[in-house]
Amino acid sequence: MAYLKRDELRALGITAIRRVIGDAFERLDAEAGPDFEGKGAYHFTITFHTEADWRRASALQAEITTAIIDDLDAREDEHFPFVRIKSDGTWTFARSAAAE
Repeated sequence: MAYLKRDELRALGITAIRRVIGDAFERLDAEAGPDFEGKGAYHFTITFHTEADWRRASALQAEITTAIIDDLDAREDEHFPFVRIKSDGTWTFARSAAAE
C-alpha cells in the first residue's frame, strides 16, 4: 500500500489531533517510514508550548492515536501511526511530573 503524501498525512494528523485536544499544540511533524519490524508506518511528533498542554496530551495519547487510526481506516489505509508527544521542555516537564 502506498504511503500518503507528507502534506496529506500532516493534514490528517492535525484534523485528528484537534478533535481530541483542540489547538493546544505548537507543531506537528509527520512522516512515513518503516516501523521496528520494517513494515510501513506513519510517525507523528506533536510539540507543545506549555507543561499543562504537554501533560494533557500525554494523558490523551491513546485517544489521539485512536483518532488517527480511525481517519486512516476511513481511507482504507492500514499503516500504523506512532504518536510521540514532546515539548521544548519535555525533560524538565517529565522530571517535575515524576517528582509529584
